[in-house]
Amino acid sequence: MGIDKALLKFPDGRTFVETLVSHYKTFGADPVVLVINEKIDQTLLNIQGCLCIINRHPEWGRFYSIRLGLDHVPAGACCFIQNVDNPFVHEDLSHGMLRAVLPAGFVVPATDRRAGHPLLLGEKMVDELRAMDNKIDFREVLKTFPRIEINFPDPRIHWNINTPEDYQQFIKSI
Repeated sequence: MGIDKALLKFPDGRTFVETLVSHYKTFGADPVVLVINEKIDQTLLNIQGCLCIINRHPEWGRFYSIRLGLDHVPAGACCFIQNVDNPFVHEDLSHGMLRAVLPAGFVVPATDRRAGHPLLLGEKMVDELRAMDNKIDFREVLKTFPRIEINFPDPRIHWNINTPEDYQQFIKSI
């Protein structure tokens, strides 16, 4: 990409990470935990009131990053998981997911039965995940928990910015 995805910008000038952190803070998430690669210059993130955790082993996979973040989620709390390259957030979506979550399961938004982002993990699921091995496949683990899909008819839940071409299409779409 030529730049860390967290620093990609929306047309309003805010970075992906600023937009996501601002949403979750406004929504009432406490703490907002951001797991970052040690290569990113934290001074460029321009975020306050966010707990930044450095993942020194990205080669260990996605679940290791998730575990690092979950270790800072208070006991008995549910947890949104959102990748910075899935930059869509919406207050109605967050509220709908929170109303639907079960303690031992997770919620995912979907459009036409196609799942999107973010995920919301119930509080018992968070506790169980914290006790698991760091090097497991998160997608496989998700299959072992109850899944609730909520309909959110907005294709932006599928945004996934992985290439410069994806980013250009994203910019044109908003």
